[in-house]
Amino acid sequence: MVSLEWDDNLEWDFSDYIVYRSADNSDFGEIAVTTESAYVDGGLAENVTYYYIVIARDAAGNCSADSEITWATTTSDTTPPAAPSGVMATAGDGQVSLDWDDNPEADLAGYMVYRSDGDGYQLVATGLLESRYLDAGLINGTTYSYVVRAVDASGNPSADSESVSATPEAGATQSIAVGSIFVELVSAGRNWKGQATVTLAPALANATITCNWYLDTDILATGQTAITDASGQAVIVSVPTKAVSGQRFIIEITDVALTGYEYAPGTDTGEISVP
Repeated sequence: MVSLEWDDNLEWDFSDYIVYRSADNSDFGEIAVTTESAYVDGGLAENVTYYYIVIARDAAGNCSADSEITWATTTSDTTPPAAPSGVMATAGDGQVSLDWDDNPEADLAGYMVYRSDGDGYQLVATGLLESRYLDAGLINGTTYSYVVRAVDASGNPSADSESVSATPEAGATQSIAVGSIFVELVSAGRNWKGQATVTLAPALANATITCNWYLDTDILATGQTAITDASGQAVIVSVPTKAVSGQRFIIEITDVALTGYEYAPGTDTGEISVP
Protein backbone atom coordinates (compact mmCIF):
# COMPACT_ATOMS: atom_id res chain seq x y z
CA MET A 1 0.00 0.00 0.00
CA VAL A 2 1.22 3.52 -0.82
CA SER A 3 -0.33 6.64 0.76
CA LEU A 4 -0.20 9.89 -1.25
CA GLU A 5 -0.91 13.40 0.02
CA TRP A 6 -0.57 16.85 -1.55
CA ASP A 7 -1.60 20.49 -1.03
CA ASP A 8 -5.16 21.55 -1.86
CA ASN A 9 -5.77 23.44 -5.11
CA LEU A 10 -7.51 26.73 -4.35
CA GLU A 11 -9.09 27.64 -7.73
CA TRP A 12 -12.76 28.54 -7.42
CA ASP A 13 -13.67 26.23 -10.32
CA PHE A 14 -11.56 23.28 -9.15
CA SER A 15 -13.23 19.92 -9.89
CA ASP A 16 -10.99 16.98 -9.00
CA TYR A 17 -7.57 15.34 -9.12
CA ILE A 18 -6.38 12.53 -11.39
CA VAL A 19 -3.73 10.17 -10.04
CA TYR A 20 -1.34 8.32 -12.35
CA ARG A 21 1.00 5.45 -11.49
CA SER A 22 3.99 3.81 -13.17
CA ALA A 23 6.20 0.86 -12.26
CA ASP A 24 9.05 2.00 -14.54
CA ASN A 25 8.94 5.83 -14.23
CA SER A 26 7.99 6.21 -17.89
CA ASP A 27 4.65 4.57 -18.71
CA PHE A 28 2.07 6.25 -16.45
CA GLY A 29 -1.54 5.09 -16.36
CA GLU A 30 -4.57 6.65 -14.66
CA ILE A 31 -5.56 4.82 -11.47
CA ALA A 32 -7.95 7.16 -9.65
CA VAL A 33 -10.07 10.31 -9.73
CA THR A 34 -10.62 11.97 -6.37
CA THR A 35 -11.79 15.26 -4.93
CA GLU A 36 -9.59 14.80 -1.85
CA SER A 37 -5.94 15.88 -1.70
CA ALA A 38 -4.90 12.39 -0.64
CA TYR A 39 -5.13 8.88 -2.03
CA VAL A 40 -4.32 5.38 -0.75
CA ASP A 41 -3.13 2.97 -3.45
CA GLY A 42 -3.76 -0.57 -2.23
CA GLY A 43 -3.42 -4.08 -3.60
CA LEU A 44 0.16 -3.51 -4.80
CA ALA A 45 2.93 -6.06 -5.22
CA GLU A 46 5.43 -6.25 -2.40
CA ASN A 47 8.98 -4.87 -2.65
CA VAL A 48 8.27 -2.89 -5.85
CA THR A 49 8.98 0.82 -6.44
CA TYR A 50 5.98 2.74 -7.80
CA TYR A 51 6.05 6.25 -9.29
CA TYR A 52 3.18 8.75 -9.15
CA ILE A 53 2.07 12.04 -10.64
CA VAL A 54 -1.09 14.03 -9.90
CA ILE A 55 -2.90 16.58 -12.06
CA ALA A 56 -5.74 18.92 -11.13
CA ARG A 57 -8.82 19.42 -13.29
CA ASP A 58 -11.34 22.24 -13.31
CA ALA A 59 -15.08 22.16 -13.96
CA ALA A 60 -14.55 22.84 -17.67
CA GLY A 61 -12.27 19.82 -17.99
CA ASN A 62 -9.02 21.79 -18.23
CA CYS A 63 -6.08 19.87 -16.73
CA SER A 64 -3.04 21.28 -14.96
CA ALA A 65 0.53 20.36 -15.74
CA ASP A 66 1.86 17.22 -14.08
CA SER A 67 2.97 17.41 -10.48
CA GLU A 68 6.52 16.46 -9.68
CA ILE A 69 7.09 12.71 -9.77
CA THR A 70 7.10 11.05 -6.37
CA TRP A 71 7.84 7.43 -5.59
CA ALA A 72 7.69 4.83 -2.86
CA THR A 73 8.76 1.20 -2.46
CA THR A 74 6.24 -1.21 -0.99
CA THR A 75 7.24 -3.54 1.82
CA SER A 76 6.08 -6.95 2.92
CA ASP A 77 2.87 -6.50 4.90
CA THR A 78 2.68 -8.81 7.89
CA THR A 79 0.33 -6.70 10.04
CA PRO A 80 -3.13 -8.29 10.32
CA PRO A 81 -6.33 -6.27 10.56
CA ALA A 82 -8.13 -5.94 13.86
CA ALA A 83 -10.56 -8.65 14.86
CA PRO A 84 -14.13 -7.74 13.82
CA SER A 85 -16.19 -6.26 16.63
CA GLY A 86 -19.86 -5.83 17.44
CA VAL A 87 -20.84 -9.24 16.04
CA MET A 88 -24.53 -10.04 16.52
CA ALA A 89 -26.45 -13.22 15.65
CA THR A 90 -30.22 -13.28 15.06
CA ALA A 91 -32.04 -16.60 14.71
CA GLY A 92 -34.81 -17.24 12.21
CA ASP A 93 -36.59 -20.29 10.84
CA GLY A 94 -33.75 -22.52 9.62
CA GLN A 95 -31.30 -19.65 9.45
CA VAL A 96 -29.09 -17.26 11.42
CA SER A 97 -28.40 -13.66 10.37
CA LEU A 98 -25.01 -12.22 11.35
CA ASP A 99 -24.05 -8.56 11.42
CA TRP A 100 -20.92 -6.78 12.67
CA ASP A 101 -19.12 -3.42 12.58
CA ASP A 102 -17.09 -2.46 9.50
CA ASN A 103 -13.33 -2.83 9.87
CA PRO A 104 -11.52 0.52 9.31
CA GLU A 105 -8.34 -0.74 7.58
CA ALA A 106 -7.65 0.81 4.16
CA ASP A 107 -6.23 -2.48 2.83
CA LEU A 108 -9.13 -4.63 4.03
CA ALA A 109 -9.94 -7.37 1.50
CA GLY A 110 -12.94 -9.05 3.12
CA TYR A 111 -14.26 -11.27 5.88
CA MET A 112 -14.46 -14.99 6.70
CA VAL A 113 -17.19 -16.62 8.81
CA TYR A 114 -16.68 -19.79 10.84
CA ARG A 115 -19.51 -21.87 12.36
CA SER A 116 -19.68 -24.53 15.03
CA ASP A 117 -22.54 -26.78 16.12
CA GLY A 118 -20.47 -28.06 19.05
CA ASP A 119 -17.81 -30.00 17.15
CA GLY A 120 -15.21 -27.37 16.25
CA TYR A 121 -15.39 -24.38 13.93
CA GLN A 122 -15.64 -24.83 10.17
CA LEU A 123 -15.28 -22.17 7.47
CA VAL A 124 -18.72 -21.46 5.95
CA ALA A 125 -18.12 -18.19 4.04
CA THR A 126 -15.08 -16.37 2.65
CA GLY A 127 -14.45 -13.31 0.50
CA LEU A 128 -17.35 -11.40 2.04
CA LEU A 129 -17.20 -7.71 1.16
CA GLU A 130 -20.08 -6.65 3.41
CA SER A 131 -20.08 -6.82 7.20
CA ARG A 132 -23.00 -9.25 7.38
CA TYR A 133 -23.86 -12.82 6.44
CA LEU A 134 -27.02 -14.92 6.25
CA ASP A 135 -26.45 -18.59 7.12
CA ALA A 136 -29.40 -20.55 5.75
CA GLY A 137 -30.37 -24.24 5.54
CA LEU A 138 -29.81 -24.85 9.27
CA ILE A 139 -31.52 -27.35 11.59
CA ASN A 140 -34.14 -25.81 13.87
CA GLY A 141 -33.48 -26.42 17.57
CA THR A 142 -29.71 -26.68 17.09
CA THR A 143 -27.50 -23.99 18.62
CA TYR A 144 -24.87 -22.60 16.27
CA SER A 145 -21.86 -20.53 17.30
CA TYR A 146 -19.95 -18.16 15.03
CA VAL A 147 -16.69 -16.23 14.87
CA VAL A 148 -15.68 -13.76 12.16
CA ARG A 149 -12.20 -12.93 10.83
CA ALA A 150 -11.07 -10.00 8.70
CA VAL A 151 -8.47 -10.45 5.95
CA ASP A 152 -6.32 -7.73 4.36
CA ALA A 153 -5.06 -7.40 0.79
CA SER A 154 -1.83 -9.21 1.70
CA GLY A 155 -3.75 -12.21 2.97
CA ASN A 156 -3.14 -11.54 6.67
CA PRO A 157 -6.08 -12.83 8.75
CA SER A 158 -7.18 -11.17 11.97
CA ALA A 159 -7.77 -12.90 15.25
CA ASP A 160 -11.24 -14.33 15.77
CA SER A 161 -14.02 -12.04 16.82
CA GLU A 162 -15.86 -12.81 20.02
CA SER A 163 -18.07 -15.88 19.60
CA VAL A 164 -21.82 -15.40 19.27
CA SER A 165 -24.56 -18.04 19.25
CA ALA A 166 -28.15 -18.41 18.06
CA THR A 167 -30.72 -21.22 17.84
CA PRO A 168 -33.05 -21.32 14.79
CA GLU A 169 -36.68 -22.14 15.58
CA ALA A 170 -39.60 -23.18 13.38
CA GLY A 171 -42.01 -20.32 12.75
CA ALA A 172 -39.49 -17.64 13.63
CA THR A 173 -39.39 -14.60 11.39
CA GLN A 174 -36.74 -15.09 8.74
CA SER A 175 -34.36 -12.37 7.68
CA ILE A 176 -33.73 -11.11 4.17
CA ALA A 177 -30.89 -8.76 3.32
CA VAL A 178 -29.09 -7.16 0.40
CA GLY A 179 -26.26 -9.47 -0.62
CA SER A 180 -24.62 -7.25 -3.21
CA ILE A 181 -25.12 -4.09 -5.28
CA PHE A 182 -23.37 -3.69 -8.63
CA VAL A 183 -23.69 -0.21 -10.17
CA GLU A 184 -22.78 0.76 -13.73
CA LEU A 185 -23.30 3.76 -16.02
CA VAL A 186 -25.62 3.74 -19.01
CA SER A 187 -25.40 6.40 -21.71
CA ALA A 188 -28.69 8.14 -22.49
CA GLY A 189 -27.98 10.50 -25.36
CA ARG A 190 -26.17 13.44 -23.80
CA ASN A 191 -27.20 12.28 -20.35
CA TRP A 192 -26.23 9.43 -18.04
CA LYS A 193 -28.23 6.91 -16.03
CA GLY A 194 -27.15 4.82 -13.06
CA GLN A 195 -28.07 1.14 -13.33
CA ALA A 196 -27.90 -1.07 -10.26
CA THR A 197 -28.16 -4.86 -10.11
CA VAL A 198 -29.28 -5.72 -6.58
CA THR A 199 -28.98 -9.32 -5.33
CA LEU A 200 -30.75 -10.47 -2.18
CA ALA A 201 -29.52 -12.92 0.45
CA PRO A 202 -31.13 -15.39 0.39
CA ALA A 203 -31.79 -15.03 -3.35
CA LEU A 204 -35.59 -15.03 -3.38
CA ALA A 205 -38.07 -14.06 -6.10
CA ASN A 206 -40.97 -11.60 -5.87
CA ALA A 207 -39.42 -9.41 -3.17
CA THR A 208 -40.09 -5.68 -3.45
CA ILE A 209 -36.96 -3.55 -3.21
CA THR A 210 -37.42 0.15 -2.42
CA CYS A 211 -34.62 2.63 -3.06
CA ASN A 212 -33.56 6.25 -3.45
CA TRP A 213 -31.29 7.57 -6.21
CA TYR A 214 -28.90 10.52 -5.78
CA LEU A 215 -26.51 12.46 -7.98
CA ASP A 216 -23.93 13.30 -5.34
CA THR A 217 -26.21 14.85 -2.68
CA ASP A 218 -29.04 15.85 -5.07
CA ILE A 219 -32.10 13.60 -4.96
CA LEU A 220 -33.03 12.04 -8.30
CA ALA A 221 -35.82 9.73 -7.07
CA THR A 222 -37.29 8.53 -3.77
CA GLY A 223 -39.32 5.41 -3.12
CA GLN A 224 -38.47 3.79 -6.46
CA THR A 225 -39.34 0.07 -6.44
CA ALA A 226 -38.42 -3.09 -8.32
CA ILE A 227 -39.36 -6.78 -8.01
CA THR A 228 -36.73 -9.51 -7.83
CA ASP A 229 -36.68 -12.25 -10.46
CA ALA A 230 -36.21 -16.01 -10.00
CA SER A 231 -32.50 -15.49 -9.29
CA GLY A 232 -33.20 -13.05 -6.47
CA GLN A 233 -32.02 -10.06 -8.50
CA ALA A 234 -33.57 -6.79 -9.59
CA VAL A 235 -32.19 -4.23 -12.02
CA ILE A 236 -33.01 -0.65 -10.98
CA VAL A 237 -32.30 2.28 -13.29
CA SER A 238 -32.21 5.97 -12.37
CA VAL A 239 -33.78 8.73 -14.44
CA PRO A 240 -31.58 10.13 -17.24
CA THR A 241 -29.57 13.03 -15.85
CA LYS A 242 -27.01 15.49 -17.15
CA ALA A 243 -23.87 14.76 -15.16
CA VAL A 244 -20.28 15.91 -15.45
CA SER A 245 -17.05 14.01 -14.86
CA GLY A 246 -16.50 13.07 -11.24
CA GLN A 247 -20.15 13.23 -10.18
CA ARG A 248 -21.53 10.06 -8.58
CA PHE A 249 -24.75 8.17 -9.13
CA ILE A 250 -25.64 6.70 -5.72
CA ILE A 251 -28.35 4.16 -4.92
CA GLU A 252 -29.61 3.67 -1.38
CA ILE A 253 -31.77 0.65 -0.54
CA THR A 254 -34.35 1.63 2.08
CA ASP A 255 -36.52 -1.51 2.33
CA VAL A 256 -36.92 -5.09 1.13
CA ALA A 257 -40.41 -6.55 1.54
CA LEU A 258 -41.43 -10.20 1.17
CA THR A 259 -44.16 -12.08 3.02
CA GLY A 260 -42.70 -14.11 5.88
CA TYR A 261 -39.40 -12.23 5.91
CA GLU A 262 -38.03 -9.24 7.80
CA TYR A 263 -35.57 -6.86 6.16
CA ALA A 264 -32.18 -6.84 7.88
CA PRO A 265 -30.69 -3.51 6.80
CA GLY A 266 -26.96 -2.95 6.44
CA THR A 267 -24.85 -0.42 4.59
CA ASP A 268 -27.04 -0.94 1.53
CA THR A 269 -25.64 1.65 -0.87
CA GLY A 270 -23.74 1.53 -4.15
CA GLU A 271 -22.26 4.18 -6.39
CA ILE A 272 -20.37 4.87 -9.60
CA SER A 273 -18.61 8.00 -10.84
CA VAL A 274 -19.00 9.61 -14.25
CA PRO A 275 -15.68 9.35 -16.13
